[in-house]
Amino acid sequence: MGAIAAIVNLDGRPIDEPDLIAMMTPVEHRGPNGKGRWTGDNAGLGVLMHWTTPEAIAERQPLVSDSGRYVIVWDGRLDNRGDLLRRLDSSTDLSSASDVKLVLAASQKWGFDCPKYLVGDYAFAVWDSVAKRLLCVRDPMGARILHYHFDGHRILVGTEIKQILQMADVSDSLDDLTLGLYLSGTTRYGDRTFYKDIKRLSGGSSLTVSSEGIKFHQFWNPDQWSEIKYRSEGDYLEHFREVLTEAVEVRLRSAGPVAIQLSGGLDSSAITAVAGALAKRSGATVRTFHHVYSGNPYPETAFAELSASAAGLPITHIPVDDTWAMQQTGRIGALDEPFVMHFESMLQSTLELIRNDGCETVLSGEGGDEAFSVGYFLHMRDWLVRGKLWQMWRDYRGGTPHYRKSARAMLRRSMAPGLSRFARRGPHGTIPPWITGDFLESTGLSKALDRREAYRNKDSNYLQIGGFSPFVVGNELRGSEIGVEIRNPFWDSRLVEFMTRIPPGIRFQGGRQKLMLKKALQGLMPDE
Repeated sequence: MGAIAAIVNLDGRPIDEPDLIAMMTPVEHRGPNGKGRWTGDNAGLGVLMHWTTPEAIAERQPLVSDSGRYVIVWDGRLDNRGDLLRRLDSSTDLSSASDVKLVLAASQKWGFDCPKYLVGDYAFAVWDSVAKRLLCVRDPMGARILHYHFDGHRILVGTEIKQILQMADVSDSLDDLTLGLYLSGTTRYGDRTFYKDIKRLSGGSSLTVSSEGIKFHQFWNPDQWSEIKYRSEGDYLEHFREVLTEAVEVRLRSAGPVAIQLSGGLDSSAITAVAGALAKRSGATVRTFHHVYSGNPYPETAFAELSASAAGLPITHIPVDDTWAMQQTGRIGALDEPFVMHFESMLQSTLELIRNDGCETVLSGEGGDEAFSVGYFLHMRDWLVRGKLWQMWRDYRGGTPHYRKSARAMLRRSMAPGLSRFARRGPHGTIPPWITGDFLESTGLSKALDRREAYRNKDSNYLQIGGFSPFVVGNELRGSEIGVEIRNPFWDSRLVEFMTRIPPGIRFQGGRQKLMLKKALQGLMPDE
């Protein structure tokens, strides 16, 4: 995964090119396939390239339009090339063009509306040298990261925070409210970062900067209340299988062999089953990698071997007895923000082994829990706010005793914040005892936690991620340091749109874990 950088002086001052170079220097590990810079008048763009698709090989960035008006830097992968080519209806043959060239054509045709025609994992910036305007975009699920600093006179844009902190006049003062949210156990900060003067562009949104100032637009906002209605459960399962197959297929588009992190659980086994079937047809080279614990009481290894064998894919066992959850790891670049990654040392050693085996692309089962797991119990909120009390009661009565107990606790937590505010009783009790009253008062943390809870109560399961999944971002940072692109089929925006709009009774059935996934892939995954 590469990186981008941008500087625009809104007062018309020319760009100091050493500033652009300084912003690219701390993330040079993101550019194994080269780097490029462009400066003109009051704007400058930089890029570090990592080619992971066949079309990206030998591409040159920044890319300037034939007219010279537009300049683009791109970090990403476009997953709807065929659809976009049909929509562009260009007189020039773009079928073998790189993704960045297609996106530049889209921005020329649709202007600032172009993001709604794009599917994939990406972050990019386009400079319009005539209108003197910069457009920055982050993909719907926030799989690519993008940060910015805006002071009214200048905007600095970078993939990582450390790029922006290279500028001497950008303060590294901490943001106390973000720190309070972190210490309260939340990892969702919206556009906030741990630095007062640096923001994170939210997933599915864009910003434009010109002499008129800065404007934001949320271009991806699935209609979660417009429910998809089919005649039978089988129709939903068939549709899901089609969407999942497409999500895996577009992620097999790689410049080299593709690896799959295969735990032996349902999510990664589903990805393995679909990828294996697709590889048989396309001839793609796909390999699976599985962690082995000598003292593991669960038969994960047996299931992983069974899944790989059924898919016709080779499996490599990785012994991980020498790694543990909080073990220290050497980082190429220091973390910009505190981040908790489960078994980070294990992830690092795994990705290094995969990279040494010649794979720069890795598929993960991340996102399967959010899609199907009743352990989240968020579907109960979906039913509650939609007024579907009969469906909620029927599912509750059909569940296991443990399921019913957990569902009752979740509903109490869901309704408590609203009831406490209605009764004017103050905070809803999620503030831990180690945060003092002075800190609460000075930061407004109590109100921020209430707003976060209210937001969660009205949003559907997937959309509570808000375009920023901490594990997806953490994997992106780790993968970029090792030179591996991690792709998550369950976070495909089209799959998310479908899953959000189907009836909760199809997704979650009486506390039986991931039953929809099991039914949809029956005959493709081993019965065991």
